[in-house]
Amino acid sequence: MDKMYFFKKYNIDEERFERLNITWDELMRIYDDYNKRLPNYEDTAKYIAECLNREESIHSIKYRVKDKEHLIEKIIRKMSTDSSLIFTVKNYRQNILDLIGLRALHLFKENWVDVHRFLADNWDFYTVPKANYKKDDPEQILKLYKQYGCSLHEHRHGYRSVHYHLIIRPGRQEQIAEVQVRTLFEEAWSEIDHHFRYSGNKDGHSPEPYLGVLNNITSNADALASYINKLQLNEGIEEEETPEKDLQGITEKKTEKKMEQVLEKDDAAAVVEEKDAAKKSSEESQFKVRDIYKKVQWTNQFVN
Repeated sequence: MDKMYFFKKYNIDEERFERLNITWDELMRIYDDYNKRLPNYEDTAKYIAECLNREESIHSIKYRVKDKEHLIEKIIRKMSTDSSLIFTVKNYRQNILDLIGLRALHLFKENWVDVHRFLADNWDFYTVPKANYKKDDPEQILKLYKQYGCSLHEHRHGYRSVHYHLIIRPGRQEQIAEVQVRTLFEEAWSEIDHHFRYSGNKDGHSPEPYLGVLNNITSNADALASYINKLQLNEGIEEEETPEKDLQGITEKKTEKKMEQVLEKDDAAAVVEEKDAAKKSSEESQFKVRDIYKKVQWTNQFVN
């Protein structure tokens, strides 16, 4: 790989690179070593994905093996940030923990417990699982993460995801794989956030305030999804606490009953009047967002 081509492609300052505690030759030895291991890493990624498919709480799985150039760029970036780091061809596989990367996505926040247990039952952890959370997330959720042995990391951009580093033993040499676990809504926000934050386009207006609003929307969507799931399962939600009386299906039944009573009178004028009243009643009984938010509370979605 040509040095100048690489520096230009990844916007690396040559003078700053020369001050790092690594040579280009050492980076190329890492590059060549990793290139030889790639087929085995790809097999391992597929194997883990197949195992994760056995867990019913997981909705979908993504996996990838880190690109060779991205590995070299990441090493340079990490050393530029922390001058105490040392990377060699012998230790890079223990210091770059996402050479094999997977994302396990689940529908409801409460599914995380099942996914965590599945990972803990099937693999040893290389590091303590790290739960990324947003400032002001409910204390009950943070306590649950602690209960299951996770370390907490408040993310300044509001990123939510639990990261695991699994020890994989496909042969004599151990491999490390990173598994990120989050909901579909959290995945959607993180992908959009990543697109704008790292797109390289700095000419337009800052997307930061809007990404924050989008983060709040997706977290509320997660809460609502869990609430609906609990309604479906009838898990400890009293009938008077639910918005079921506002459901359109119930409204239609009441409307049909009233219409039957009117038809019995065989009064055309009354029929028209009752139709108008039924339409107004139906419109008034539709879900109102503010009413739903009063009923759906983030603080108790999956904490028993």
